[in-house]
Amino acid sequence: MPTLDTTEQGYQIPQIDTIVRGDSRRLRFTVTVDGAPKDLTGDTLRWGLFDREYQSDFDTAALSDADADVTIRTDPITDPTAGEFEVKIDEGAFDVLAGEWFQRVVVDPTGGSLQTWVGRVLIQQ
Repeated sequence: MPTLDTTEQGYQIPQIDTIVRGDSRRLRFTVTVDGAPKDLTGDTLRWGLFDREYQSDFDTAALSDADADVTIRTDPITDPTAGEFEVKIDEGAFDVLAGEWFQRVVVDPTGGSLQTWVGRVLIQQ
């Protein structure tokens, strides 16, 4: 489970290179502030898959939490008060995707500053 620290430079997510088209996937994340869990209660969480590393407009994502086969899950699946959440991607969501992609995770706290992370995803045919 990658730890996304809001105080680190770079905001990189470790590469995922084991997704096979047709698979389902559960991506679990923990968000921290200075190494301590960040309470995500009330925060807006986003996840998307883009064809370019620098893209951040979720309206242009190849796959995102706005799609019916992608769900961001917190309580009771994970513990949002401990900074934990999961992105559940249903079987078949990757069917038309192959090659190198970039996942972007966004945490937008109420009254705070938006945090974003990006990482490579390799999807095999």
